[in-house]
Amino acid sequence: MKYVIIRKPGGAELPFLCLPPVTHRELSLMLAHAYPGCVPVAAGFVRLSTLAADRPHLETFGWSESLNLGPREADAGLLGTLYRVTLDSAAFMQPALRSQPAA
Repeated sequence: MKYVIIRKPGGAELPFLCLPPVTHRELSLMLAHAYPGCVPVAAGFVRLSTLAADRPHLETFGWSESLNLGPREADAGLLGTLYRVTLDSAAFMQPALRSQPAA
């Protein structure tokens, strides 16, 4: 899976994921419309390499030719936080979804 990390004007960094055929540059251009003034600071590829003690170990690798950017050391941790928050949100919502009446 591809990823791009943008930095907003205030300094906050946000990770975003995409799948081919979207290029890193195309994703970056879409994000520039959603977050005016943001700049891409890292890009590459990410994969889940192992699960240990219910914690994912993500590996960043490769290079974005369209942005001329690669991964940074901190990227795997930032993407891992996004992954855990997404899983935690899904687990939190599961009981509420089960209690909804069928349409």
